[in-house]
Amino acid sequence: MKKKVGIQLSEETFQRLQDAAQGPGLSKSAIVEAALARWFDAGFVADSDPSVSRLDRIESQLERLGETLRVVSETTALHARYHLTVIPPLAEQEHREACLLGQQRFEVLAEQVGKRVGQGQSLIQETLDRVNARTAQSEANGLRSPEEALTQSMEVVASSEVVGQDLQESAAAPEGGSNGNFRQLPNSFCQLS
Repeated sequence: MKKKVGIQLSEETFQRLQDAAQGPGLSKSAIVEAALARWFDAGFVADSDPSVSRLDRIESQLERLGETLRVVSETTALHARYHLTVIPPLAEQEHREACLLGQQRFEVLAEQVGKRVGQGQSLIQETLDRVNARTAQSEANGLRSPEEALTQSMEVVASSEVVGQDLQESAAAPEGGSNGNFRQLPNSFCQLS
């Protein structure tokens, strides 16, 4: 059983409702009922302030941003721990050459960051998508687990053939792009002047 409600609308809103109800199978009542259902489904109540809804959306966005920052912080911490654990200390005579190489690699990294930020590309998301696709493909083909594949690839990298090679590539492969601000940052670890 439906209830009858009398409402007052502005002339403009009434005309828009009248025009919308001209369509086949539509009535003013059906349009108003659908609009009210959508309003209530969105969490609004009659005496609520629209700014509260907007603040809720902003809060949700800030929570997602906080989660992203936690991921970045954890990634940075894991990288630093790995780097500090794996890299042996250098002899004094090798220090300047290592600093120069490090500075070159940092400049390439800064260029890559500038390019990716400018293009809006996320390396983390790109990598996760690639890993997920590879995992799905492995599972679909009945191949070994991703953990086994990772272990095998780590064994290949650690093999004497690879470790003994004189690799010329830097840790960060050039992709082009530029961000001049990074080049102005002081390097407290290496005094190259």
